[in-house]
Amino acid sequence: MKKIGNSLIMKIDRSSLLIKIEKLKQIVRKSPDNVYELPQQVRHIIQTAPQALSDLEVAIKREEQQDLLPIQQVLNQLEMFIQWAVGLSAGKSMAKSIRSGSPPDLSATAQNRLNQRMTQFLMEHVDQEKYLDLIREFCGEEAIQENTVYMDPTRESEAFAQWIMHDKIVTGFSQRLIELFAKKVGELPSDERLLLELQLQDRPSIYRVMKICKDGDIGEEKGTYLVQDILSRKRELLKIRDRSTSASLNQEAVFIGRAIPTDKNSNAYLLLGSITQLPECLWEKLSVLIEKWRGEYAFANPYANEKDFFRAHHQRIRRFIYQ
Repeated sequence: MKKIGNSLIMKIDRSSLLIKIEKLKQIVRKSPDNVYELPQQVRHIIQTAPQALSDLEVAIKREEQQDLLPIQQVLNQLEMFIQWAVGLSAGKSMAKSIRSGSPPDLSATAQNRLNQRMTQFLMEHVDQEKYLDLIREFCGEEAIQENTVYMDPTRESEAFAQWIMHDKIVTGFSQRLIELFAKKVGELPSDERLLLELQLQDRPSIYRVMKICKDGDIGEEKGTYLVQDILSRKRELLKIRDRSTSASLNQEAVFIGRAIPTDKNSNAYLLLGSITQLPECLWEKLSVLIEKWRGEYAFANPYANEKDFFRAHHQRIRRFIYQ
């Protein structure tokens, strides 16, 4: 970004736009086959998205650098529509399998299979009334009106799902639901078991991007970047491997994410699900509140660590952001 007079001119990375398009194409390709069972608006988005993405790809390659901003704006809007439509269709497909009690489709990814098993476990141990109470706690009373739940199907729904499985200790239980699931699930396929073990070592926090690795950086691979754990007392640095976010995040960007180890022996991390990037003006306000909450929490819980603080305040942080 550079400043000319009183105006800010942002340089748009052509390669980042192309990477985003390829990622969205993959998301659309993985959408359920039974699109004709979906609402018309959702069906229309899924069916027309491939051509729209191809048209944008051609335009990005053809246009001059100064003409890319309108294309980026259109792509951002299309990304929102695609994530909403595919997320809704995938949710309906999984809900159908969960209600029937069917085991996961073995052709699905390990992550999707594990998600289905954990959701089935959740439904067995948390009844509908308690589940709706948890939605109200996380999103606010206005999230439920009569028999309808109003949640952003991409960011808010995913954040809620992570909170209820990974952070919240539900009334009546002594551990997080993911810890109870790991004890009671029994035998799992090896790829799902490995994912579960890594997720049990999750590191949820607020991170700041310190360095984005590029081709030619000695000892580093493209798609890797270093982040600072802002909630860590020592401001520890973590290495994140994720091509998508490495292309979309800028230096000094602040985001909420849940890091998990890439494997048992690695010092690098992956991000579980999507991240929530915080605008600078929002982070300035939120950081003041977090320092206040941390002081209060530390006084009441002198032996707690940074992860304990995040888990206890995850819902509070999200509510502030959404409001």
